Amino acid sequence: MENAIKAFLVYENPGWISNGKLSKLLKSHKLTDLAENSTNIPYKTKGSSTLKAFEEGNESWARYPCALSKENSAQPSTLDEGLWDKYEWLMAAYGRRLIKLLSVYWKGPHGFGGKYQIKGGFLGAPPQD
Repeated sequence: MENAIKAFLVYENPGWISNGKLSKLLKSHKLTDLAENSTNIPYKTKGSSTLKAFEEGNESWARYPCALSKENSAQPSTLDEGLWDKYEWLMAAYGRRLIKLLSVYWKGPHGFGGKYQIKGGFLGAPPQD
């Protein structure tokens, strides 16, 4: 989820990758803040509760087997079927939007550019025969 959000940010701000380094604006793990920085990301308001649920454990249970210290440890929130459904719905929406954005010529970091045709039953794309 974090990488999908960062894909929107790099799409909108290719200069945030320069000389082999990421901008400090891309180094955050706070999903809600990252999403707020994007103008193209879909469902900012509707998806915010899902982002918050995963953000709570982003420095511990959702990312690593354990936190770096006892003080940073957090109890996992309940990853129930409802939250998982919301995650899948939001990721599919992100995928569909990225597929649409990248189908038009884009000039990315370091002057590299192109457009992409993405097919398959992933990223929210309709399955291909």
